[in-house]
Amino acid sequence: MFRALADSTRVQIVSLLLAAGESGVCVCDIVDRFSLGQPTISYHLKMLKDADLLCARKKGLWVYYSVNKQALSRFGVALPVFSDSLERSRCEDDSCDPLPDAKEVL
Repeated sequence: MFRALADSTRVQIVSLLLAAGESGVCVCDIVDRFSLGQPTISYHLKMLKDADLLCARKKGLWVYYSVNKQALSRFGVALPVFSDSLERSRCEDDSCDPLPDAKEVL
């Protein structure tokens, strides 16, 4: 898990997915949030999934990712870091986009 979260892009992806909640986020939407190509995002998602930090479910042609909260809770020390970044990304009212831009999360 430490190796998977050693990369800032992967930390941003996990923070983005935590902000999205249990419904998850489509790969296409994750790609849209970063200035990286789809193959690079897929590589980072694979690293996180291989570390058991993400859950994936296929819906039609798309794969939706969400955070494996059980695995993340075993990580323990990272939870305050992620919750702090989510606190900063919350909007003042309910009219904002539920998925903050990845660069704004951190």
